[in-house]
Amino acid sequence: MAYQFIIPVSLSILAIIFYLIVLFLLFEIKRRLKDSINVSLTYLIISIFFLILIRTDDVLTESNIFTFNILYLHEILIVIFSLFLLISIIHLYLSLTLITDHKKKKR
Repeated sequence: MAYQFIIPVSLSILAIIFYLIVLFLLFEIKRRLKDSINVSLTYLIISIFFLILIRTDDVLTESNIFTFNILYLHEILIVIFSLFLLISIIHLYLSLTLITDHKKKKR
């Protein structure tokens, strides 16, 4: 079949659109917040950017438009994504513990 890549490519494009929506929502949340949670949101935005790069690589490779000649590019991007996600979760945890500890000490 000549069009066997249409369903995976369209699903990847749909996922990219969803990631972009989440990315713009996170930018809006980050713009409105002025706390220590901004650092974790920044790392989360960077990790979603790497998710978009992974999906873009999938779309370009699956549809045979362009192939990056970097060995293990997909795996490298996944490791970078997971590292930024982990850093984001750690910063979120630390900022929330600071907020809750501060409120406990005031009482």
